[in-house]
Amino acid sequence: TTGSTYELFIQAMNITNASMEANCESATLKPLLNACELNLADEDLIVTIYEGRPDNALESFTIRLNGVTFVLVSRGVLPNGGTDWYVSEDYLRDVTSHPREYIDDPALLSLDWLRQRSRQTA
Repeated sequence: TTGSTYELFIQAMNITNASMEANCESATLKPLLNACELNLADEDLIVTIYEGRPDNALESFTIRLNGVTFVLVSRGVLPNGGTDWYVSEDYLRDVTSHPREYIDDPALLSLDWLRQRSRQTA
């Protein structure tokens, strides 16, 4: 259901934030976070959660990077400007099922989409 997709996304975002806060000075995250600070300040990032295949969208969220953590801006609005990150429900379930692994090892986080987005200037 939509409620559980929302809850799953929020839980996974909180774990991602905990990992980014704990590891913001690491070689894995510091260059990325610096690039985001330069290029993505106040930028809306559209996340679409899917089940099975990316064209089977369940829900979309708008988030922003606030320092080294993500904040939820809005939910449920389908993007007119395109999605920045297509993420599977399975990935979110894995993050929420193994929070300590993701917090301890930021390389496990799915951040390639953010790397690509931080290279594009607004």
